This record gives sequence, C-alpha cells and structure tokens, in this order.
Amino acid sequence: MNPERPSAARINPQQLIDALVAQYGLYVRGLVRMRTVYGIVADTHERFVWKCVHPEAVVPASERLTVQRQVCDAMAGMGIAAAGPVRNARGDWLTYLPDGTVGYLQPWLSGRALMASNKSERLRAVAVLGVLHRVVRVLRLSPRPLLQRQPLPEKLTWKRAFLEQLFERPDCPIPASERAQLLMAAERARASLADVRLWQYCHRDAAPHNFLVQPNGAVAVIDFDESGWDHPWIDIMQCINHGLHFAEPAAGDFRDAVTVYLRNSGGVREDGQRLYALFGFPELLVRAGAAWLRQPNARTARQLRRAFHLERWRRRILEVDAVDDAP
Repeated sequence: MNPERPSAARINPQQLIDALVAQYGLYVRGLVRMRTVYGIVADTHERFVWKCVHPEAVVPASERLTVQRQVCDAMAGMGIAAAGPVRNARGDWLTYLPDGTVGYLQPWLSGRALMASNKSERLRAVAVLGVLHRVVRVLRLSPRPLLQRQPLPEKLTWKRAFLEQLFERPDCPIPASERAQLLMAAERARASLADVRLWQYCHRDAAPHNFLVQPNGAVAVIDFDESGWDHPWIDIMQCINHGLHFAEPAAGDFRDAVTVYLRNSGGVREDGQRLYALFGFPELLVRAGAAWLRQPNARTARQLRRAFHLERWRRRILEVDAVDDAP
C-alpha cells in the first residue's frame, strides 16, 4: 500500500461530512466507505472520492497533488479524463479533520476497470499513457526532489541480479537450459535504456484498475499516488506486463503496442527497437520468483512455472513482432 494513504477506516464519517460542507460547499447525500477511500455522493448528484493521506507524508503529497493537477488539466485539454485534486476553501489541496487525519478530494470518475484481456482496451490504455508522456514534455515540469523515484534502469539492474540468485538455488524449478536466455533478455532490457536519457513525471502504477473505460468507450486514468519522476517507459512496461497476467500474447500484440505508444507520445522510430528489448524483461518471473522464495511450497512453485511459461511465450512473440517491425 502506498505510504501516503492509510486505511479509510480511520476516518470519522461525521467529521468528513462537516469538512465537506465547510471546505468544499458540498452537502453529502451518501458516503461509501472502501478500503482506502470514501466515495461521496453530493446532494447535487455530483460524485467525489476522498483519499486519506498519512500525516508524515503531507509535504510530498502536497507537491504531488500540485503537479498532478497541472497534468490532469493538460490531459483534459486533449480530451482525456484524469482524476485530479480539488482545492478547498483555503486554496489548499489537503484538508485536516478535527481528529488530525488528513485527506483530499477528487472527482469520482465514471466507468469500469479496464479489461486487460481485451486487446482493444489495452491499446487504448497505451494510447492514454503516450498522451500523458507527451503532455508532460510540453509542460516542461521542473523536477521535484521529493517526487524523485528509484530510476527504472536501477530497478532492472537489481532485478536481473535477483534472477541470478534465484537460478543459483539448487531447488529452482526453472529449467537450467532456459536460464541463460532469460538473463540475456533481462540484460538486453537494461541495456536498452543505457543511451536513453529520459527523466520526467510519469504515472508509475499503470495497472488495469487504474484505467476506467467510460460509458462512451474513452479510457480515463486515475490513482496517481505512485507518480513521480522516473523513466517514462516504466508506465508502458507496467501496462504490458499486467496484460500478460490476463492473456497470453499473440502475434502483433507487442508491435501494435509500440506503434500506438510512439504515435501518441511523439516518440521516434528508433525508440521502437528499444521498447521491444524493454518488453522482453522477464518481470513475471521476478515477481513469481520472489513469492516462491518467501514461501516455497507447491502453490508458489506452480505459479513460478506458470510465469516461466508466459515468459517463454513472450520471447517467441517478441521475436516475431520485432522482425516484422524492423526498418
């Protein structure tokens, strides 16, 4: 769970209702408590979400919300809905309740969670991420030290080292004949970023539940709690990897994702081959391997073998798509 956001169970509902009236002029018709947020229905039938913030994370949260509002406004200008914060009566993003809990208000966007197994919906999410990255470049946002995240190249370096440690275990269920190719894929992905100096604000949590398919079919983006400065390709990498959890890749899937992303982000063709290499990083194996090491049993071993199957399938499709898309 993001350290900014404690459980919504800590919120006093009556204090929240009073604050909504005093700070936002909202008269509450209904409250819906979820795990980490409150859904709010106003008497005007407008819908909002109240997000909790840990008191120790107030300063970085305030900085993030300032940037998030700029980005969401710019995306709205491109016809893409994105959930940005709402200022209170004092002009601040954050509101303190009498018991000391802190939170902020944002619109409750309509729609359902994106179906990662649906290729059309996945590509619409890829397009939204491309627009997000292009908008951020146009805004020329100055980096904020409190929003600096561990860079993607560093993450790939230690994840590759983790795979080496995993493969050294004598009880590792991954076939020894396949391990060298998996490590090579991890190294190619890491090397693909070596000469690409991109560092900008990005979403950093591009999971299916953070994209909403709205009634008109458009895709909105929500939950910027992990956002910050990083290599922007972390977003597209996350989006692709989440898709693999729900559907085995088919020929053309990676090619189409690269095409859609470059078209919407304003990227250059040379970036395409780097993205193919990045998409080959065996992220599913890293995650399943970590779970197996934490709790080695029959269930986690099956999950690790399943991840290996998907990684081998990923490699085959990537080889086909990269050749088909070669200049």
